[in-house]
Amino acid sequence: TVGQDWEESSGLIHDLFLTTVSPELKQLQERFVNEPIFREVIDALQNTDHTSSIQMRRCACHRAISYMIKDEKLWCIGNGRSPQARPCIECIPWSEAITHAARVHGQLHFGRNHVKLQLLDVICSPKLDQSIM
Repeated sequence: TVGQDWEESSGLIHDLFLTTVSPELKQLQERFVNEPIFREVIDALQNTDHTSSIQMRRCACHRAISYMIKDEKLWCIGNGRSPQARPCIECIPWSEAITHAARVHGQLHFGRNHVKLQLLDVICSPKLDQSIM
């Protein structure tokens, strides 16, 4: 016969498989709700996507190598293939990129190419060309 252990009578006290999503991560996911690329990266970095296929998760994990989450922000740390050193740049949604582009254009009064070069040093955003007017 098997003797009764304390786990049988009291249950599992320290459930290591219970995970919760932090409020900061939820805010970050809500910020990028319209940016599927960044949503996949955030899910891959935090390992919270369990609904998509294995192939999609592998692609997202491969893409997430170039990103990190720090101070409740998503940062692009480079692709590892470029020989040119670049600092970490903040990833922002397209709606915020429009306001950044307007601000840079208002300060410098440059053409589209110069505004884009200025923005590429500071932010990472999908559809950056479309946000520069």
